[in-house]
Amino acid sequence: MNNQFGGFMAHSMKVIAIIFGVVSGAFVGLAFGGFTASVLGYLSQLTTPNDPSAGSISWVVSLLTVPCGAILGAFLGRLTITTRPRLFCATILPLTILIVAWQGTLSMLRGMDRPRNFVCEVLGTPGAKYVGLVSVDGDIVIKKGALPAKFEFEGFHIEFAFALVHPKEKNSILVNVSADGNDLGTGAESQTGVYQRLKSFGYSETYGGTSRTWSLMSQKEVEDLINNETMPQGMWEL
Repeated sequence: MNNQFGGFMAHSMKVIAIIFGVVSGAFVGLAFGGFTASVLGYLSQLTTPNDPSAGSISWVVSLLTVPCGAILGAFLGRLTITTRPRLFCATILPLTILIVAWQGTLSMLRGMDRPRNFVCEVLGTPGAKYVGLVSVDGDIVIKKGALPAKFEFEGFHIEFAFALVHPKEKNSILVNVSADGNDLGTGAESQTGVYQRLKSFGYSETYGGTSRTWSLMSQKEVEDLINNETMPQGMWEL
């Protein structure tokens, strides 16, 4: 009975070891496949910086490298843990622990919300008069002057509307925004006014990001902004 139980336990431990080796190897192979695709996408962006679709090659390559990496890693993990357990412990095991720890750290950083330094450049027809209403974490600020203008705000959530005081067909206004130095773009140019709402999440723009919504303002919304200091309601998510 003891011999049978001992044999059963030995067989069970071997099966568990094989499963662990396959899963660990597949995980490492998956990570390396994704890393390879990311590197190729980055190199593509460096070689063709003016092509906005250059980085998308990483998604195409990942369709091949990620599953192939997982399959190859699973095979190597099963092979090494059964025939070369010391080699497995010296290579695949520490890589698995490292990747899991790295992903855990990234997840933690993405969950740690931290305020951003937002820079808003109000651009458009030089000299045109504008009025702006800015809400930074609920605190309202009114801005007025002539284009162009530049403002800095720090907070988690920023909402603003900038409009031309005297809209004319030849005049235009747009707002370029950056968060902690990361250029978020301008949205769209308008002959009346623009509205944007931004909300940061995570520890930084690298380990997190900023969501942005925007809309162009109608003439009535411009009048409400100037006369009643109210924000537009309609918006589209970017």
